[in-house]
Amino acid sequence: MDKTHRPDPKGYRGKSELLKLVAEYKVRFNIDLEKIDGFETVREVELARNCCLHNGGSPTEDYMALTKQRLPDERGNINLTPDQLDSFVKELGQFIDSVSKQMSDVRKNAPEEKVPSSSSQDAK
Repeated sequence: MDKTHRPDPKGYRGKSELLKLVAEYKVRFNIDLEKIDGFETVREVELARNCCLHNGGSPTEDYMALTKQRLPDERGNINLTPDQLDSFVKELGQFIDSVSKQMSDVRKNAPEEKVPSSSSQDAK
């Protein structure tokens, strides 16, 4: 894909790694990850991870504003139950399947790469 859909050498803007990927997929592949079913789960997992690593498990303003807030427990801390884990894994799998299908379509519609013919290789 790097030959048919070249990445921007300057990278992509975004407040987080996830938002940088969102920007990259929009520009390079014309895929809006935020509109794919399950993206809200991806965002919640990313923000919950950040809460646990950088905020002692307490939800941040971003987590509270940008998610469905499915993970805070009765004390208000991020806590993933086994049932929630099963649900999140299923939702993330559906998201991945959708992205994979869209990327397959991008590959099918990409201009073909020119491969040198064997006769031009032999002439060298």
